[in-house]
Amino acid sequence: MLENNFVDFYVTGEGEKIFSDIINNNVVGKKQSKFIKQENPLDLNLITNPYPADILPLSKNETMLLETMRGCSSKCTYCYYGKSFPKIRYFEKQEIEKFFLKANKSDIKEIYIMDPSFDHCKNLNDKLSFIAKCNASKIPIHTEIHLETVNEKNIHLFKDAGISSVEAGLQSTNPLALKNVKRKFNMGKFLKGAELLQKNNIKITTGLIVGLPGDTLEGFEETLDFVISNDLSEGVEIYPLSVLPGSTLSETASKDKIEYMKAPPYYATSTNTMKYDDFVFAEDIVKQKRDMDLYEPVLAHFYNHDDIITFMDLRRKIKNDELINLLKKIGNNLTLLINHKNLSDLNLFKEIDNIISDSNPFTLVQIVVECDKPLENKAAKDLNRIFSNNNGYFENTRIFHKDNQNRYSVRFFQITSNIETFIKLDHWKTFWDPLFNIKKGMNDNAYNFLKNKIPMIVIDKNISQKELNKILSIYKNYESFIMRSDIDI
Repeated sequence: MLENNFVDFYVTGEGEKIFSDIINNNVVGKKQSKFIKQENPLDLNLITNPYPADILPLSKNETMLLETMRGCSSKCTYCYYGKSFPKIRYFEKQEIEKFFLKANKSDIKEIYIMDPSFDHCKNLNDKLSFIAKCNASKIPIHTEIHLETVNEKNIHLFKDAGISSVEAGLQSTNPLALKNVKRKFNMGKFLKGAELLQKNNIKITTGLIVGLPGDTLEGFEETLDFVISNDLSEGVEIYPLSVLPGSTLSETASKDKIEYMKAPPYYATSTNTMKYDDFVFAEDIVKQKRDMDLYEPVLAHFYNHDDIITFMDLRRKIKNDELINLLKKIGNNLTLLINHKNLSDLNLFKEIDNIISDSNPFTLVQIVVECDKPLENKAAKDLNRIFSNNNGYFENTRIFHKDNQNRYSVRFFQITSNIETFIKLDHWKTFWDPLFNIKKGMNDNAYNFLKNKIPMIVIDKNISQKELNKILSIYKNYESFIMRSDIDI
C-alpha cells in the first residue's frame, strides 16, 4: 500500500476530525506526513451523528448503527480496544435523542448499539430507561452485554427499551484461561441472566474463542458442553484466537509460547497447551456436538446487483470489449458459469484474471462448471494456478478447515441435475464442490434425495412457488446451502 500513488494518507485512531479536515481541505498545502494519527481521544460532543444530519442515507429494512459511548475499562489481553481507549467517554443525550427521532420516522428493521459493552456505563438502569423513552416505536435493538448484569430488577427495562437480541462474550469457562486473559466470569449470575433473557424472548448470541492461553482441547469441549446444556448454542459464534498487533497478548506471546500468523487475521496456530491439530479437531467437536460448521460454505452467485457484476454466464460467447467492460464493474465476489467444453481455454481465464487483478484484486472468484459427468481434477488445478491468491487473507481464515480444495479466494464447483453424478462427486471427495441444480418439474425421487442428503443447491428462476415452498421447508435449518439463480441453468 505504501507504494500506491492513489493513497494520500494513512490515518490511525479516531478518524472523524481528520477525515473532516481532509474533506474541508484543511490539510492541503501543509507540510504533512503521509501518516496521520489522532493522538488524543476526541471530544465526542464535537462529533455529529451522520443519520440525523442526513450524511448517511437510509434504506428500507436497513440496520441503523448507534454509539452511546466509547472506551472500555476491561483489560482483556487479546483485545486492543481497551488498551488504546481505557477511559469511557459518553455521547451527549441530545445527540442520542436526535438519532432516535430519525429512527422512529424511518422504515428500518433494527438498531445496532455498537458500544463495546452496553452495560459499561454509570447506571445501567438509567441508561435502559432513557433508551426506552427515546425508542417510541419500539424498534428492535441489538447490542453486546455481560449477562451477569441482567437480573430480576432490570429485565423489564431491557424489554421496555426494545432490546430484542444480545451478544454475550463468554469466550471460555476454563478458569485458568480466563485468568490468563484477564476476563471476569460469574457462572451463577451468567446463567441467571441468560435464563431471564430467554424467558423474555430476547435472543442470545454466545461468543467462544478456541485457543486462549492455558486452555486445552478438552477445556474448549467443556465450554461447548456448557453452552449446549444451557440452551445457549442456537446462536453460538466460535472463533480461533487472534493475536492482534499492539495487544497485550502480542507482547507476551513469545513468553507464553504462542505461535501465530504475522498477517491478518493473526490466528494463533499453537500455544503451550494446544497444538495445531487441536485447533483442527475443535471443528470436528463442533460438528459432532452442534451439527454446525465453524466455516460457512463458500457459495456461488447466479445474479447481479444493479450495476455491480457478481455473475457472468460464459457459456455464451462474449466479445473481448464486452468482457473488459463487464469485468470493470465487478464486486467483491464473481461467479463464472462455464461449460465443461471450455475448460481447456486457459488463455481466456488468464485474460479474465488479469482484468480482475487490475479492477479489484481482492475479488473472490467462484468457477462453476456445468457437466453431468464427474470432471477431472487436473482442469481445476490448472485454473487454480491462474486465479488463486495463496497468501490472501481469506486463505488464512480457513487454515484450520479440512477442505479438499484448501482454497477460498477461488473455489471450484460442478453443477449437475443428475442425482447419480452428484452422489459420485460427493462420495469421491474430488477437487470440485458439487452443486445440485433444482429445475422446474422435479419428481419425487429428486425431493427424497434432497431430504436425505441436504446438498448445496442452485434453484432455477422459473420453478413454481409451490415447488419453491416445498424446497424451503426441507432446507428450513440449512438456508446457507441455497443459491437462487436469475436464469434457468
